[in-house]
Amino acid sequence: MRKILLNLVVSFAILMAFSTSSQAQCVSARDTIRTILCPGDTIYFNGQAISTLGRRGGLYRDTVLLGTGCDSITVLIVGRGRYALDSFTQYICNGSTYMFNGQSLTTSGVYKDTLRHASVTGCDSIVTVNLIVGGSISTTTNASMCRGSSYTFHGVTYDSAGVYLDTVSVGGGCDTVLQLNLTYYRTPVTTLVASICPGQSYNFQGNQVSGNGNYTDTLHGMSVLGCDSVVNLRLTVAYPTGTPRVDTLCYGDTLHLGNLLVTRAGRYNDTIIGTGGCDTVIRYTVRLDSTITQTPTITATGGDTLTGTTVSGLTSVWTNGSNVVGNSATYVATASGVYTYSLVDAIGCTRSAQYTVTINGISPVTESVKTRIYPNPNTGTFELETANAIGSDMVIYDILGNIVESKSITKNKMNIEMANANGVYLLVIRDAKGAVSTSRFTVSR
Repeated sequence: MRKILLNLVVSFAILMAFSTSSQAQCVSARDTIRTILCPGDTIYFNGQAISTLGRRGGLYRDTVLLGTGCDSITVLIVGRGRYALDSFTQYICNGSTYMFNGQSLTTSGVYKDTLRHASVTGCDSIVTVNLIVGGSISTTTNASMCRGSSYTFHGVTYDSAGVYLDTVSVGGGCDTVLQLNLTYYRTPVTTLVASICPGQSYNFQGNQVSGNGNYTDTLHGMSVLGCDSVVNLRLTVAYPTGTPRVDTLCYGDTLHLGNLLVTRAGRYNDTIIGTGGCDTVIRYTVRLDSTITQTPTITATGGDTLTGTTVSGLTSVWTNGSNVVGNSATYVATASGVYTYSLVDAIGCTRSAQYTVTINGISPVTESVKTRIYPNPNTGTFELETANAIGSDMVIYDILGNIVESKSITKNKMNIEMANANGVYLLVIRDAKGAVSTSRFTVSR
């Protein structure tokens, strides 16, 4: 900050001579001073500090009473001073030096210097230089553009990705090499995976598609930089995956096939919920077991010796109620009761005949017991449904006549669970009156 002290020395000239008379004529003296107030400076005028001015400057007065009795008036007119601003651009070659008010400049940049009281008003002068160093130094610009668009670099338009060089003269006989690394903006790809049932369609970006395949749609200007983005759809039609099945139906049995109960040979279709929630059709072919073609007969000798008909390849089984009592064609009864003779083939199908033996005049009452096992085949867990058999005994035999399960029937529908190996089993039910029911089932896990 500059402080200015105005020492006002006013030399007064005798404007008029005083007469020797007692009445002298008085005339005031006037003096005017003009100066400039630079930004940041302060002027002291007769003890008053002046550092700010209005838009049009300032006007100040001071009056002093002289010894003659007249006034001396001093007028100060202060004008607003301003910095003098000057800026310019200077180009030099790489390796050169530019002298700027005593500074040695060698790199590009903006530099400032203040010259004290160098303006025409006596205020400071501020000089700015924009120094550009050209020559062997190259500048690199990395840029991206959308496919199919263009990019303008220093007045040149490029429409494909690549590396481009441009030489720019920066003055002073020096050149600057500009390098542009132009790449394509990576197109965003979104992949959708969907599945439909046969006969259905899928809404893909407003279009209904219904066949297996890959579908693509381009969304224009929907990504960064306004570039396109791509949506892919992988559509699968969930066709039925059920495979044909062939099952064998034993004579007099019922097969539980999916949702079907089959009691005779033929072709059957069952619909289940398959892959993707779509309907799946399973085709069954049911054949009637042809190994056992007729019901065996029983011949009794002496009232207690029972002989059943034999067939090559079939196993003979005698049961008394729920107990297996013999595995040959001939059996000698030792007690009164109803005896069942069964022929069993390799897959567990059976045909049976019954004979009532009376010893010591005791003759049990025989009546049919109705039984149904489902599903059959099963995994060792199945439902046993009987009619009028509550309180009866139930025994399960393997194909060799070994007992694998034994319990009492407590209700018409019971859930049976077995932990035995795969194979063919016989389920024998005997009620309190001696009535016997024999059923065959297969366990396949």
